[in-house]
Amino acid sequence: MTTEEQLDRLTNIAAACLDSIQALERVTNQHQALIEKHDSQIDNILTAQERTDTSIRAMADEVINTQREWQGYLRRIPRQ
Repeated sequence: MTTEEQLDRLTNIAAACLDSIQALERVTNQHQALIEKHDSQIDNILTAQERTDTSIRAMADEVINTQREWQGYLRRIPRQ
């Protein structure tokens, strides 16, 4: 194999490596975008969960207050 053929072969190998690196970079960028989107979705889910927990606590407080008011009302009714 001549020096020129060896140089052509090395040039082709280098070009193939560059193509592979660029393809890997594209895939990495796509994965990074998906990770960021996933992180955003997780944040939205956690925010929704916090709001749900707050609403449940508020409803529980209302139920407790309603029960207390009802019991107070029942105590005021004359017994027969």
